[in-house]
Amino acid sequence: MTDATNVGPERRIVVAVDGSATALQAVRWAAIECALRDCPLEILLSSASAPRTGLSAMEIVGGREWLRWNGERVLSEAAAMAGHVAGDIAVTTELTADPVVPALLRRSERAPMIVAGSHGRGALGRALLGSVSSAITRKAHCPVAIVHRDSVIGVERDERPVAVGVNDETAPIDRAFDEASVRGVALMALRACDEVVGAFALAGELGRVRADETRALAAHLAPWTRRYPQVPVETTVAFDSPAHVLLGHADAAQLLVVGRHGWDGSAGIARSTRAALLHRALCPTLIVPEPRGRR
Repeated sequence: MTDATNVGPERRIVVAVDGSATALQAVRWAAIECALRDCPLEILLSSASAPRTGLSAMEIVGGREWLRWNGERVLSEAAAMAGHVAGDIAVTTELTADPVVPALLRRSERAPMIVAGSHGRGALGRALLGSVSSAITRKAHCPVAIVHRDSVIGVERDERPVAVGVNDETAPIDRAFDEASVRGVALMALRACDEVVGAFALAGELGRVRADETRALAAHLAPWTRRYPQVPVETTVAFDSPAHVLLGHADAAQLLVVGRHGWDGSAGIARSTRAALLHRALCPTLIVPEPRGRR
């Protein structure tokens, strides 16, 4: 493990920790991503949990000292995990007094990626990462990876494909092909079609509609398949809700890539799909915003 003090913040992947096992899983995944991309890692912990009001001055000072001591311990453990998993990547740690969500959102303006656990316990035993992951996936300027406590993250080469949910957004497709190329694995492109059609169409008609949608999906992906000829692509069209389609294939993937917005333009469906993925997808999920000019 090397020092990253002199490395520009625009190259650092940032991972949030809070002392939970889920946060350590996020560190594991972030460290492997840094090793794949030869970029440094920044591990961030917020101590912005002020002691309760009504305490004496000595108790308040003691609480702050404990937060600082415990924070340094958590950061040291996380840095050791990163070094164990990814070897000689450059790592920095920071204990900030700022609330964690604003701190991460500021970093997202320059960082290539923010990583957090799907849920955690916080430095004082309270829920933290769940609310953090929800907030940053909605507002961050860069892609956000959410890692579940039970995600399978192997140090050895992972042969499982990268999965991507395909709709009208181009940024998640860009990122999914890039992630598959960096990992040297296949891409699984998933398209959710109107589940009402699947429920009421005759068998022969459903087959025709599926064939048409599969051809349309292949045509939609053609610019990327030409740009990444080394990435094998498997397409799947399903007549079901976006959340069911994505969750149904997440177990077979090493990474699930989706856009920030809804598959059909409905904000309600976008929120419900994102919530389902953040809390139920066992493989790490990468939420990718469209570039600012396209939003």
